[in-house]
Amino acid sequence: MTQAETVLLHLKRHRTITSQQAWSRYQITRLADCIHKLRRKGKEVATEKVPNGRSHYAKYRLMR
Repeated sequence: MTQAETVLLHLKRHRTITSQQAWSRYQITRLADCIHKLRRKGKEVATEKVPNGRSHYAKYRLMR
């Protein structure tokens, strides 16, 4: 199973994923690349910027 397929399966089960979750659960270091590949295959994935102190992180959500 590719990393992008792993991310897609996670999104189908849990609806959202962050880089921290991708790393801690699947050792995926380049989540944005996986999301890019899924979008190129026609999957609708939204990006939400979540504030984190003085910066933010991305949370990806599978759209239906």
